[in-house]
Amino acid sequence: MADQKIEGVYYEDVAVKVRYWARDAGGGVVSVEFLKPDGTSTGMVAERITAGEFQRRFVKDDPSKRKKAEPPKTPQQVMVEKCMAAGEAHLERNEFHSAEFEFKTALKFDEKHVAASYGLGEAYVGQGKMEEARRILSRLTDNERLYTKDNKHTFNKLGILLRRQGLFPLALKNYQRAIKIDHTDPVLFYNLARVLYEMQQKEKAAGFLKNALAIDPGFKEAADFLANLEKQG
Repeated sequence: MADQKIEGVYYEDVAVKVRYWARDAGGGVVSVEFLKPDGTSTGMVAERITAGEFQRRFVKDDPSKRKKAEPPKTPQQVMVEKCMAAGEAHLERNEFHSAEFEFKTALKFDEKHVAASYGLGEAYVGQGKMEEARRILSRLTDNERLYTKDNKHTFNKLGILLRRQGLFPLALKNYQRAIKIDHTDPVLFYNLARVLYEMQQKEKAAGFLKNALAIDPGFKEAADFLANLEKQG
């Protein structure tokens, strides 16, 4: 694998297989990105890691083997997956009311489903239902299922959504818990710094940016943000 170009769909070699698009980002760094429902990259970075760490953690996806390896799904799991796929497709098309219906249906089958809860929060935000969004996102930050390494990229997306909606204390809580689970991901430190900056805690923000750069010295966004903070004094 070391001699092969990294580009395509990979999954992390953990109990629950979550698939991502991965590509060489140059300088010995691999960009791991979220997938669209059609299996292509969204362009949204989940994490940036060294090629060596990528090779240790990720496996090239082989759809022909995937079906043989996965156990049969229960009817409830099939319904949840169907609703999730429909809900995510509606979100892609900004059909927020229809997305709300699909995610709510998924939650009837699994009331603590992490991705369905997050999707419902996005659907509420898209409709301007901010009070409903705050309630579901607040509950999600207390969902014990969220804070596992398998869900790392979901709680990263959750933190971004919370920050963009001005829910800074919830976003801060989310990233602090996330970093306790994985303190080797520079993107988590970077996003935590952005929350602290919004909360006018610039000195603490700079500290977390330095943590991100200690993990990934080539993290340009973190370096630029830190330089800007240092100029502000």
